[in-house]
Amino acid sequence: MQWKQKIIDLAVKKDLILIPLLLIFFLMKVPDFSLPYFWDEAWSYIPAIIEFAIRGPSLMPVSISPELYRGHPLLFYFLSSSWMKLFGDEIWITRLFPFLISVILIISIYRFTKKTFNTVTAVLTTTIFCMQ
Repeated sequence: MQWKQKIIDLAVKKDLILIPLLLIFFLMKVPDFSLPYFWDEAWSYIPAIIEFAIRGPSLMPVSISPELYRGHPLLFYFLSSSWMKLFGDEIWITRLFPFLISVILIISIYRFTKKTFNTVTAVLTTTIFCMQ
């Protein structure tokens, strides 16, 4: 029984407890990577991102028509179009970039909650956030 507690303590200390949560999150999201664009993706984000990828990524509002980005801040469009230029424009590749942003957010939530409260609260908070 003592060796099990040592493994658990090591997993908590090194944040290895987060790996199964991220793996489950990944497995839940993989089927969505191949779905066609829907709602805001189809009408707001993807047309502007594609236009930025064609013309060249930029943070300047005058680089594309305002009707395409509809007044949204341009950082996400810039980063997504840069991602698209680097890795291609297939649907699953364009969906991978927001997924990686989500993973970074999940890790940040876990670490912040663990530092502020405790490990149990961090795991529960991260699990609930992943289910959103």
